[in-house]
Amino acid sequence: MAALWSWAWYTTGSRTLLQRYSPLELTAYATLVGTLCYVPFGVPDLLRLDFGAVSGGAWAALVVSGLLALSVAHIIWYTGVQRIGSARTSVYGNLERVAAMAVAFVWLQEPIGAVRLGGSWRSC
Repeated sequence: MAALWSWAWYTTGSRTLLQRYSPLELTAYATLVGTLCYVPFGVPDLLRLDFGAVSGGAWAALVVSGLLALSVAHIIWYTGVQRIGSARTSVYGNLERVAAMAVAFVWLQEPIGAVRLGGSWRSC
């Protein structure tokens, strides 16, 4: 419940910030603040990490994740909030689970059972 409340607050709160900042700027600021919040927790593990042992594929996945899953996705999210509002953007965001299930069914031949249907229904 705390995560849902936080995301709702984050989305509705961004509406006023989007009057002053572009979706790109707001994404940059949100990423910076989020990074600063996580740094104290991540630094001890980063100091122990053998960076030379990390594969090229892992570095590539990190870059793609950072650019696509975080940056581009948030820019799209903020653009939606700015143009159509928080409530409508949230509805489209909740359809993500349904779309992911459909893609997994078609592309990966994953079965759609009662549990998955129930989970997707709850999210809409």
